[in-house]
Amino acid sequence: MPLSAIPLCHTCHAQIGRYDPKHPLGSKYKPEELRLRREQVYEQYTRHLVPPVTSRFYQNEELKLPQVGFVVTNHGSFPPVKAEIRLNVFLGDEGLGGIDDTHGYYCGRTLWSLNPSTEIRGNFGIPEQCVGDPRTLRIQTKARLVDAYERAHDLLPFCHTYVRESEIWSLEPTTFEELKARAREKGYSL
Repeated sequence: MPLSAIPLCHTCHAQIGRYDPKHPLGSKYKPEELRLRREQVYEQYTRHLVPPVTSRFYQNEELKLPQVGFVVTNHGSFPPVKAEIRLNVFLGDEGLGGIDDTHGYYCGRTLWSLNPSTEIRGNFGIPEQCVGDPRTLRIQTKARLVDAYERAHDLLPFCHTYVRESEIWSLEPTTFEELKARAREKGYSL
């Protein structure tokens, strides 16, 4: 059974699970509020267990679209972590869905073992329609790192844009959703 304890005074402890906004004593915390606060405290005190991890996409002479190269690197010296990687492909404004490869490496079904100072390379296929289509091709990454105590830490999602002329992947400073909202706001399409 997982530990879910959070320190409480006797009065507050008596209120858990019996939330009553009319009760005259102490703060009225709902169980969901307590769980959220517990998660905030855990994150604060376990964040140091998450090393700097980066990922990137690449193309080279042997690896042409629709195949895309992928590199994930643990830049830390301690401790090891596991990574859950989820990739979604976008062509212009259209979402083409996630990568569902045989082994589940890029759809979150398989955890990557990232030992300290390790770089792992792989590749995956994107839909064939992305090759000749002139619309902008983007891939968004959502990563979750799992520390040595099995606590999950979500990283901010990020998006790469494929620059067709030079066949490189350029990191965007935000997510696909933000790029799309900004384009809609300014009156142009992605």
